[in-house]
Amino acid sequence: MPSLQISTTNDLSNFLNSDSYNQFVSFLSSLNSAVKGISLDHHDHHHAQQNPTIIKHIMSVLSAVEHLLDDRSIDLPSDDQLILMHSTGVSNNLHSFHSFQFKLQKILRKLMLDVVVVVGAEELIGELSEYFFRSFGDTISSPLPLPAYSVVHELHFLAWTFCLSKIGIINDGDYIPLVSIVFVKYFHIIKKIMTTFKVQHGDGDDDSYPYPAYPHLPFLWGSSSLIGNDQVKPATLQEDDYDKDKYLFFSSAADAKARGAEAVLNSMIKLGLDTITW
Repeated sequence: MPSLQISTTNDLSNFLNSDSYNQFVSFLSSLNSAVKGISLDHHDHHHAQQNPTIIKHIMSVLSAVEHLLDDRSIDLPSDDQLILMHSTGVSNNLHSFHSFQFKLQKILRKLMLDVVVVVGAEELIGELSEYFFRSFGDTISSPLPLPAYSVVHELHFLAWTFCLSKIGIINDGDYIPLVSIVFVKYFHIIKKIMTTFKVQHGDGDDDSYPYPAYPHLPFLWGSSSLIGNDQVKPATLQEDDYDKDKYLFFSSAADAKARGAEAVLNSMIKLGLDTITW
């Protein structure tokens, strides 16, 4: 089972010099390269009927997670629970978020089995489940308990897909749909989680004051998809009429803006004005 292995600067140094780190970064880089110059609608129109079976399996798993979010029973604490939450400082959003986590935990093994059964790797379900479960947020405790999300959680999802590649479930030919379909679906679910449970930023371990949360990977892959695009330049970010549906970078910028991350976006705009190409 995955467990925290980096607790000192020496641990971090060892990790940064390890084969595991190099392979993980290489996987991230390969996904980034795979979508170079490819917009979302390009893949939707030209490759939708050619998606590998494993991509369809993963999308089915993510659809099951989204279905849990659409189950409104997660938002219905009893009167007694509401009284208890009020007295302990626990919000209705946190109660609902924990209800979502509980329901996800109940179906987690089956979801993982649906993915690994193609290679007969049932013995890895425990480890894969841990990475997958922690991809959808956590809880911070300051100043009050709140649902939280940060880059730590999206890296858990990246680690989950990395594990699938290491055991042969995902291969190089799956990288384009993995980013443009699977990760886009994951980002959509995270956006829904943030909206449903009023999620704040936090890695689940520190007690820093919460601030707006949003995924970071869409900006990396989104900028890669714009390489070579002569119509859309980095400076376009300062405009409001860019195509949010066609380009992952701009749809993510719009989402981050809606989440209140103005300072981050202003920095991006300034960088964009000084940058000629993606």
